[in-house]
Amino acid sequence: RHPGIPLLIELIERCRDRPDISTASLLEYYAEREESAALQKLAVQPFPGGEAEWRTEFVGAIEQLHVQIAQQRLDDLLQKKSQSGLDESESAELRRRLAEKSAPKIRDA
Repeated sequence: RHPGIPLLIELIERCRDRPDISTASLLEYYAEREESAALQKLAVQPFPGGEAEWRTEFVGAIEQLHVQIAQQRLDDLLQKKSQSGLDESESAELRRRLAEKSAPKIRDA
């Protein structure tokens, strides 16, 4: 339910496979796709700061997406449990997700 996530994953994988790829090459690769206009707008956006700040911002955004997707899955499992019940693997996943959610978070310094 997060539009754009498949495209983001695809972009990350493409950049990981070709770390030397240029913005122009990425735009050319996606030129025939409906996401092309949005990617072109993003490509010309000025971003303040330097590479270290961009990296921090990017990692933070990915972490936030991970949290949102995990919460979405938890909500889906809770809804299914109340409506139709869960099978054994879903019940185990729900218990694990609830335990993870209640466990204290320890972040690297």
